Amino acid sequence: MRIHLKLSPNTEPVPFNYQGHLVQQFHKWLGDNSVHDELSLYSLSWLWGSKPTKKGFNFRNGGDWFISAYDDELIKKLIDSIMKNPAFAFGMSVQELTMQMTPTFQAKTHFRVASPVFIKRNIADEQKYFYHSDKEANQLLTETLQNKLKKRT
Repeated sequence: MRIHLKLSPNTEPVPFNYQGHLVQQFHKWLGDNSVHDELSLYSLSWLWGSKPTKKGFNFRNGGDWFISAYDDELIKKLIDSIMKNPAFAFGMSVQELTMQMTPTFQAKTHFRVASPVFIKRNIADEQKYFYHSDKEANQLLTETLQNKLKKRT
């Protein structure tokens, strides 16, 4: 399931490195939860609808953000929390929320991601990050998706 959030215009500049605020807001809305620091069986898009400025992004006409998860209960918990507290960040708040049901996938389905995929591995007690251009990226993404499918079932 996916929820689409329409955000109000910002009243403060949105910094170029705002992605951490998305994660914080997601977990704030979830409250006490068991998905923090676990394998992410959800995804958060980037914010859409901005114009860059020298100080960051400006969402003069508001912005769009979506959150996807295989777990409908997690999405329902988010919706309840958003309805109670629609405040977001940077002076923005949720103005509209739309649910999108999970599509029925065919035997072979192609899809594109809406934001960069974060590849992280713990190697010898150290976190290592991989880019899509790294030779290991395809194999690591395949392993990640297979692991997520196993965890989900």
